Amino acid sequence: MPPKRTNKKLAKEHNLDESDIVEIREAFELLASDSATIHVSSVRSAMSALGLEPSLEESRQITAHLTQLMSSQDSAGVTFDMFLDVVALKMTSRDKESEVDRAFELFDPKGTGKITIHDLRRIAKTLGETVKDQELTDMLEEAGGSYADGIDKHQFEQVMGRAGIW
Repeated sequence: MPPKRTNKKLAKEHNLDESDIVEIREAFELLASDSATIHVSSVRSAMSALGLEPSLEESRQITAHLTQLMSSQDSAGVTFDMFLDVVALKMTSRDKESEVDRAFELFDPKGTGKITIHDLRRIAKTLGETVKDQELTDMLEEAGGSYADGIDKHQFEQVMGRAGIW
């Protein structure tokens, strides 16, 4: 059996805070009772206790992944390390979603669900930049939108990803 890793080491490995590891361990141990594992069907409940609500499809994918891991490691249940890997991935994706939401709101303060050429003009003016409408239109088109329609959050996230922001 490999040596138990400390919360500090686990936090560093998973890009989480030590307090996150403690919280994740507590949720796991609530369902683990006397054993060092939990049943794969309990994973969704444990994630919900952490405020992570996987969709039905995500739950299916997580269950399939964990079942495969359990089989490859000859384990009768989900170990803490297996659970931590799944939870850490979900937590970091949730953080990315909230970053995208906050950034999008900066461009779309009225909450229309679109970033228009007017929004880009406003941002350029706020930054003290002089940008021609054709350049702004080109930016919208590069992101998959248009002068008339602007871009939605998905297009915004995609273009920011291509730019290396996320």
